[in-house]
Amino acid sequence: MPKRHDAKGRTVGKERYVALPFYLLQSPAYRSLSLAARAAFVEACAFYNGSNNGKIILSVRILAERLNASKDTASRALTELDDRGFMVCMKMGSFGRKRAGASEYRLTHLPCDVTGERRTSAFMVPSVSPSNRTEQSEYKDTQSSTSDLAKENYLFQSDHKDHDPPQTEADSPIIGTQVSYQAGGAHAWPELPSILDRRQARANT
Repeated sequence: MPKRHDAKGRTVGKERYVALPFYLLQSPAYRSLSLAARAAFVEACAFYNGSNNGKIILSVRILAERLNASKDTASRALTELDDRGFMVCMKMGSFGRKRAGASEYRLTHLPCDVTGERRTSAFMVPSVSPSNRTEQSEYKDTQSSTSDLAKENYLFQSDHKDHDPPQTEADSPIIGTQVSYQAGGAHAWPELPSILDRRQARANT
């Protein structure tokens, strides 16, 4: 019996199976996944029928039932797969009166059947871990707050200078032979009046 093929040349009429490339299983990103995330990835691949990559419907409720786990565990597994680059959410699910539907995903190690884009294998690109992203975010927030505080101090000092009275000649520092009596007066230099009197007397003679 000859084999049948679909429009894309794939063999039809045989039992389906989940194929995971060896480079994917050996990647550091895959080895860093939790057990729940690995199981969720296999389940997501099981929903791929050969022509629906980019429209793989996988809700948290269905994944929780297939994993025999809680919805929180399933949700964390999907988030982990998205962060590591194994899956991309193409359409967010929504539940309401007017519109209801589960989220639709794309597997990055396979070509996208929606956009026609080739496989990206985003999990092979080194990415920042969530903990490092948190530390960098906190550092940026600290730098921003420090910069804002410096700007506030500068503005306060500027306003303070604007409200200060203008500097008079008596408040100016001594330049050359100019003498300010307001600084200390005769109490600071008791001999100063007598010296000035002798100079004046010499000038008059």
